[in-house]
Amino acid sequence: MTVGETQIHSTSSTIQRSTDRWIVFAICSAAYLISYFHRMSSAVMAPSIAEEFGVTAIQLGFLSSTYFWAYAVLQLPVGILTDRHGPRAVISTGTAVAALGTIVFGTARQYGVALIGRTLTGVGVAAVYVPSLKLLGASFGAAEFATVTGLFVAVGNLGAIMAGGPFAAAVSTIGWRAAFLVIGAITAAVSVASIACLRDKHSSARPPEDAVAGQIRGASPERDHQSRARAVAIGTLGAIIFLKYGPLMAYQGLWGAPYLMEVRAMTSVQAGKVLAAVSFGYLLGGPAGGVLADRTGMSHRTLLVATSAIYLAAWAPLGLFAATASTTVLCLSSAVMGIMSAASGIVTYSMVREFAGPDHAGKGLGVVNTCSLGGGSVFQLALGSIIDRAAAGGLAPAAAYAAAFRFAFLGVLTMAALTLTLKGPAKASS
Repeated sequence: MTVGETQIHSTSSTIQRSTDRWIVFAICSAAYLISYFHRMSSAVMAPSIAEEFGVTAIQLGFLSSTYFWAYAVLQLPVGILTDRHGPRAVISTGTAVAALGTIVFGTARQYGVALIGRTLTGVGVAAVYVPSLKLLGASFGAAEFATVTGLFVAVGNLGAIMAGGPFAAAVSTIGWRAAFLVIGAITAAVSVASIACLRDKHSSARPPEDAVAGQIRGASPERDHQSRARAVAIGTLGAIIFLKYGPLMAYQGLWGAPYLMEVRAMTSVQAGKVLAAVSFGYLLGGPAGGVLADRTGMSHRTLLVATSAIYLAAWAPLGLFAATASTTVLCLSSAVMGIMSAASGIVTYSMVREFAGPDHAGKGLGVVNTCSLGGGSVFQLALGSIIDRAAAGGLAPAAAYAAAFRFAFLGVLTMAALTLTLKGPAKASS
């Protein structure tokens, strides 16, 4: 082979690798968009489902919540399976299960069958985020991991936007059943694409027995200390994401709208616009956080501390001045919450990958993602309990919501303090 032919072959290989990794990104992003769509789709179809199945509000809430519980419970098992069998098998199987669950839900004629379909959907999409992050990290490398993860999260949040107006239009046009059958078909297509196009990269199956034995023989107090330090760091990152995402999910996902309508006398449309600022903030914050982490040379810890501090400041109007903050201030603070939550989240997951290492990245990401979903569930319940007790004690709605948001603000303050305790290398390692 001549020098010119060698150069052409090298260029062709580089182009092929670049194309392949963006195909990986497209498939993983499509799966995550579908996952986020299901997370936010309940509100639009709730009236139709309640009428058709004749269910109570509690039954409707339980039907919606099965997605979250299935998702949260499975994050650690998904991480372990990702490390053992590779991201490709986990993503393709998960999207296939999600497609089946979506179709079962769309064809259900009884509440119990719909519950099974919704649960299967949650089980399936639970197997998307963690293996996607591991596969993207292997495909793009440490130098670009935060950037591509930011884009990945932004695409996922488009699913939340599609679950609003566009999905409502589809439901009103063809009905919720037909709409879900279409979503099921698209999910099945993503599963087929993942089988055909994804390839595991640096995804370790179980290490050979001799390698395990070598690791045991090579164990030392210093290595044990390093392992404990990594475990503590990942646990701290889990607590940080719990205290960051939990209050935001409680505000955006449940208690923000009642507060804005009952205390601030907004219409549902006006309240929706304020809360939509969080989602649009996420669209900006994910890519911005990734670029900052990969392009500026700042350490991950410095970025996490800075974005968390700004996130804390954005919570101040709601946490300290819920009864008096202007609508403009609430809109701006909501947008900054979304931007900084997304940006700091990207940095957090980059640090998890950094501490866990490539062989245990799935497990580490699974632990921290469980904390994220758990935070949303716990803070939604905690704020609801505070509001109920305040109302039972004779407090006005304004005082009740103010007390709830002060509790959320305290959680965010604790989160910001925890970021100062972290230590670690400046950049993620491959």
